Amino acid sequence: MANLMSECRVKNIIIDMNSFYVWINDVYKATDVTIFTGYLSKYASEYRLNKKIGYTYIFKEAVFNKDESKIKANCDVDIAIEGAIDCVENYLDMAVLISSDGDFLSLIKFWQSRNIKVRLISPADPNKCSYLLKRINIPTTYLSQVVEKFIYTNEKALDEDETS
Repeated sequence: MANLMSECRVKNIIIDMNSFYVWINDVYKATDVTIFTGYLSKYASEYRLNKKIGYTYIFKEAVFNKDESKIKANCDVDIAIEGAIDCVENYLDMAVLISSDGDFLSLIKFWQSRNIKVRLISPADPNKCSYLLKRINIPTTYLSQVVEKFIYTNEKALDEDETS
């Protein structure tokens, strides 16, 4: 999910997290949408709102680079470990991974070896998604194909204000 948010920042897109949650549940029948991210206190209210929507968080310690311009939480290993545990403990029949990172190839192959259906949502454009992920030919949805379904707009903000 951090990859999704990062790509959206680059493209100057704000995701309506409620609409995204509804979409991912409608399309993939997701029963648990977990966000692995670094914890930053300035986003505490956002975390609370997203938990009310239904998201689950697994927080990592966030560290900054030397000039504090970039935050790093290194969640990839945690995602892989949790994904393997969920598979081994039979919590999964399908996994939806939101990433464009080829580092997840081993996890995806492990899921496939256990007959877990794997779906990929790539925040990156098709030409920037890892070749390793494209090469294994799993069903992939690219953010650019669906973002209009859950992009946050001023119209949505106005509708929310009127109903409050």
